[in-house]
Amino acid sequence: MDWNDDDSLTSRIDGIDRWQRFAVAFLAIRRLHAPLLEFDFPEDWGFDRSWFEALVRPPRDFGSAEWADEFNGLVEEESAAPLWEDEIEPTVVEEIQLDAVMAIDLLHEAWEGLEAEQIRAIVEIPRKVGNYMDEIIELSAEADPAEGDRQSYLGMAGEDLVGYGLGYFGRRNLEIEYRCHDAVGMTSARELFAAPEGQELLALCDDFSREVVAALRLHASS
Repeated sequence: MDWNDDDSLTSRIDGIDRWQRFAVAFLAIRRLHAPLLEFDFPEDWGFDRSWFEALVRPPRDFGSAEWADEFNGLVEEESAAPLWEDEIEPTVVEEIQLDAVMAIDLLHEAWEGLEAEQIRAIVEIPRKVGNYMDEIIELSAEADPAEGDRQSYLGMAGEDLVGYGLGYFGRRNLEIEYRCHDAVGMTSARELFAAPEGQELLALCDDFSREVVAALRLHASS
């Protein structure tokens, strides 16, 4: 089974409403956000870190006009940054930062319709990053103190994850993705992040994002 050719993802997104789709996409972005906040941007990109601090802050009601105006206004500022005027050759860290920015931009573009294929494109980005992280670690010469725990996790991974043939980050992202989707599908999603269930999902996504940062600090320059 190929994580990038997964018809079940579209089917799951087809089965939920507009605000549930938004929640699924926002949680995908939260799994990517830490590299935007923990690593510096090149000066010539023209990025302001405060944009991303605001863009990944969970709203109490993401259906409100005030929140939508703030979110979309910040993305429009980011989209006008000098970075987008030139071709660049990003480092490993910068590539993952740009993947996170792409997910945010795609959510902005999807805002009016939140169609299933638009949300799928966002959810696939942390899948791509997870797979990329596993490739980085495999090629790295650095000893990693977390590797034993990762191998233990892989040994206990559920059968629904094994078929993808992924490493730790790829499988862990999928596990969290499934948990987010299942939880979102059983809630009134507009105020999800004000509820304990939403806070738990955010914590799961944040833990994954911080793991990405820790691995990048060790392996990205080796």
